[in-house]
Amino acid sequence: MRGGHPVVRRSRRLKGPGAALRLGAAARLAAFALLLLAAPAPGAAQSDDPDVRAREEVEQLRGEAAAGAEARDVLAADDCPAVAFADVMAAPDDLRLNSCYAIQQIGAGDLTGAAATLERLLLLRPTLAEIRLLYAIVLYRLENYDEARREFEAVRAFDLAPTDDARIARYLERIAQQTQRTVQTLSVSLGGHYDTNRNAAPRSEQSLASGAVFDLSQESARTNDDTAVMGVISYDLEHDMGLQREHKAIASVTLLQDDQTEQDNLDLQAAVVEGGFAFDLPDGFTLTPTLGYTSMTLSRQKFYTGVSGAVRVDKVARTGERSPPVDIWLAVERTRERFHNISENTTLIEQDGAFWRGEIGVGRWITPNHRLQISAATRSKDAAVRAESSRALSVELAHTWLLGEGAFLQSTGSWAMRQYRAPDADVVGTQAPQRRREQPGRLRVTYGAPVGLLMDRLGYEAQGPATEAVRAFAESVTMTASVEYLKQQSNIRNYEYENIQGRVLFTRLYEF
Repeated sequence: MRGGHPVVRRSRRLKGPGAALRLGAAARLAAFALLLLAAPAPGAAQSDDPDVRAREEVEQLRGEAAAGAEARDVLAADDCPAVAFADVMAAPDDLRLNSCYAIQQIGAGDLTGAAATLERLLLLRPTLAEIRLLYAIVLYRLENYDEARREFEAVRAFDLAPTDDARIARYLERIAQQTQRTVQTLSVSLGGHYDTNRNAAPRSEQSLASGAVFDLSQESARTNDDTAVMGVISYDLEHDMGLQREHKAIASVTLLQDDQTEQDNLDLQAAVVEGGFAFDLPDGFTLTPTLGYTSMTLSRQKFYTGVSGAVRVDKVARTGERSPPVDIWLAVERTRERFHNISENTTLIEQDGAFWRGEIGVGRWITPNHRLQISAATRSKDAAVRAESSRALSVELAHTWLLGEGAFLQSTGSWAMRQYRAPDADVVGTQAPQRRREQPGRLRVTYGAPVGLLMDRLGYEAQGPATEAVRAFAESVTMTASVEYLKQQSNIRNYEYENIQGRVLFTRLYEF
């Protein structure tokens, strides 16, 4: 499932030092593909928590020129005093005091209280455009869509800054999407990546076969860097079932194409289809059962299919009335994996079997712009050949930093320990057989931003209809650039390697 794909194990049935790298590369690339499919979409770094999103929008409003001078003085001020409810009661007509109190309530996560304060302000001064706009945003975050729509349409009658007018149009479009029963999203990504060790060659430049050590004399078996062009298309569907609680039917299709520049034998294609339901349960619980199908080909040869079933439980909890929520999740997945022999590997069918994965995690927005989450997972593979069966434990720590104006920075670190259940005689021989153990560690940093924002920072100025059209299109495209370092330690030299990857993707999101 997305965020929890099975990672296909590399082949260990080696016939010689040259084959050691070629056979391992197929499944290494499969694992790479599934990691790509599990990676967050460019927009996924933004918070879905209404309190956090409201605080972000307040900061945007305070940083922009507003139509009303009095509202601008309040919203843009950095010296709002700490305001108590008694202060407001003592001066109910004080515009600045009440505005600061509303901003303070939003910062504390009290959206309901902020809505009441802003409503009281608008009874006193109904023509303050920025206050009315802020009120509409709070109503939207409270999912009071009918009232929010009326407020957004009312504030349009005022003399607004262009940025505010564009913001209102976006909110009205979102409200239309939120209130329709079926929401469809199409994401199209195009980019490329560079790897310093694309074929995952051992750091020692030696290979073990039948217990004997061989130097990697063939250039194709030694460390090879490469570039690739990559495309990803993802379609998601969400349908409100029209019941009292917000139960939904969900489905998605993801296609990946990864073409190497030089190592054509590592060209990869993957397709993932998923479907299921998201049941909205009492007390902040969501239950999501899903079924999935995955198919992958290497150099136009189909080598993997997987049929999976998963159940995920999410819980949104609050430690205090005004504190940011804590997201807790538990997921269990089983995949029936089928491997097909290809010209690069004639023993892949030995990896046929059942794959289990369980994960537990917790995440929280510790400030309006910073989120931390940690998760732990256990994996189990029972293959047709015992040497292909394994058990693994892993932990991952992730940090998300919202930089403003749609830009974000994501940092992820993970470590795993994997143990195979039997020695592979074709690798270690029969004299002193060793069961394979490995500890992969991964660090990844991803920066993302709307292309329009990057153009502005580079000094791009639209001149004429053509360049204005380019600028408008760029506003809807997100660029993500990432650097990843992977180091795998192992007790068998064949599987001890490291790789540095740089990747750039441009993504356009269509919602309808």
